[in-house]
This record gives sequence, structure tokens and C-alpha cells, in this order.
Amino acid sequence: MRYLPKILICVALVPFVGCGNSTVETSIKVTSPSPMGEEALKPFLEDLVAKGQPLGSGGMVMQQYVDQISQKDPSKAQALQKHVDPLMSLQDPNKIKAKAKEMLEILKK
Repeated sequence: MRYLPKILICVALVPFVGCGNSTVETSIKVTSPSPMGEEALKPFLEDLVAKGQPLGSGGMVMQQYVDQISQKDPSKAQALQKHVDPLMSLQDPNKIKAKAKEMLEILKK
């Protein structure tokens, strides 16, 4: 019985715990759209020229960029497409670099 008043006081104070002037901050993260077509293919090829690493699954990404280019410039996309499959199958870093340089030249036209 001695503890009953203390327990009642604690129970009465529970609803007030955590109340205060808390503010909720909301933030909106704005991201720019990812580059497409030529804007994306150029740095992709420049990276290949620099590193000469085999494409692996990056070949699918490169194909998407060429497909996007075909919507705006079909003739350029067709010229690039001739190099896509051979580039995807290359393993020699020097040949990869050379093929990527050829594709960059096509993009500059």
C-alpha cells in the first residue's frame, strides 16, 4: 500500500513523457535525370578507352544507349551498331581501346 501513490503518480505522468517542441524536418531530394543516348555513351566509351576492360554486362547498357541514339539519329546509330557486337566479344585491352576510339569518332560526326 505504501507504493500505491508512487505508482499512480508514475502512471499519471506516462502520457506526458516525450511531449515537447519537436519539429519534423522533411527534405526533398531532387535528382537530375540520368543521361541518355550520346550523353551517356560518350563517357562510357571514354572509360573503355582509358581502361580497356572487357564489357561483360556493360554490353547491354551500351546497346541501350545505341538504341536511344537510333530514335534521334538512325544513321549514326546504325554506324555505331556495327561496332557493338564485335566490341562485346573482345577480351584484349588494346583491341577494346581501339574499337572504343572508333565508336567515339562516329559520335563526334
